[in-house]
Amino acid sequence: MVKNVAASAGIEPLAADDDAAKNRRSGTGALLGYANGLAVGAVYGAIRPAVRGRVPLAVAALAAGAAAMALSDVPLVKTGATDPKKWGASGWLADIVPHILYGVALAFAFDALQESGADRR
Repeated sequence: MVKNVAASAGIEPLAADDDAAKNRRSGTGALLGYANGLAVGAVYGAIRPAVRGRVPLAVAALAAGAAAMALSDVPLVKTGATDPKKWGASGWLADIVPHILYGVALAFAFDALQESGADRR
């Protein structure tokens, strides 16, 4: 995805085919993953207190994981970097499992901090 976007924008240091450009794209992709996680966490933190009594923790965790997955997969598909129809079962599992684990970790950590009162300090 980074290469496709860089090529479209004319950013040669990311669009080239040499090893340095590949390393830059790898780093940029990792940073985009961190940004995705931070963004989903921030939105979760803003929404969860308002729905805490109505939305079970497991549902909130799955929703957070699904949101993180969508935020990472939709741009990949839209830029032509991948085609989910060609992933197969192992490809889907490799995508779903870490995103759901992220959602579970986020939900449990947030609720644990809320219960401990750590957010009020």
